[in-house]
Amino acid sequence: MSNRSYSTNSARAALQLVLLLAAAAPPLLVDLGRRDAARVMENVAMATSQETWFHLHGMYGLEPDRLAWLLPSYNARPRIVKPPLVTWVHLLSFTGLDPARASCEDLVLRARLTSVAAALLLAAGMFLLLRPVCGETGALLSAAIVASMYFVQRYARTASYDIHLTLWLTLALLLFLRGAVAEDHPLHWSLGAGFCVGLAWLAKGPQALLLFAVPAAVQVWLLGRLRSRLYRRLLLAAAVAVLTALPWYAYVFVRVSGAWDLLFYDYISATLSKSQPW
Repeated sequence: MSNRSYSTNSARAALQLVLLLAAAAPPLLVDLGRRDAARVMENVAMATSQETWFHLHGMYGLEPDRLAWLLPSYNARPRIVKPPLVTWVHLLSFTGLDPARASCEDLVLRARLTSVAAALLLAAGMFLLLRPVCGETGALLSAAIVASMYFVQRYARTASYDIHLTLWLTLALLLFLRGAVAEDHPLHWSLGAGFCVGLAWLAKGPQALLLFAVPAAVQVWLLGRLRSRLYRRLLLAAAVAVLTALPWYAYVFVRVSGAWDLLFYDYISATLSKSQPW
């Protein structure tokens, strides 16, 4: 391909991406800060982010702790049943706000904007990573479908965990697919996929590993070639995911007494007791 053709294709792809994001953004942004935080998980996520933010700054009787972000708290207790990545993203979005003056509405709007950004990044990542695999039309159609899905349009307007989990899992599967269909199957695609799975794990929990492994294994089976090598790459991605999430869990077990019960026994028991029949 000549430099001129490559430049033309790149410019067209950039224009398509801009138009895609311009079409996807308005329904996500309209009245974003006016809706009350009525969903339980959004309330819990925001309360955790706010309390951790106050702890960082020593507000409202809390001792100032510059490392409070490593161990988010809720009702003055470490909140470890959900990993901290969403709280970290929210804390970054609070940058520039005064803890003594910022209203709850200010914090909710900032946090919801991170969910909108996650949805737009999801659409952009799908377009860019699928374009070499299925062409401009297929990539653009796929990204447009994802951006307009009810799930994305709903949860990208909520300051909670699901859209962040969806973002990193989708990017992980797309990266793994790129490596699987590449002629030389370069290793960096699997490493990138594993890192994204680790971020998905830190966004909501270890179920991210299963949610990646099953569709990735199906991808390998459907490709029907070099399966043994690709399954090894799948195991490599899983190992990278574990190594990405492991340091935070090691920190939790050092800092929190009874962390095992909080992470496994109490959490699983509470989840099972509240589950509704199929």
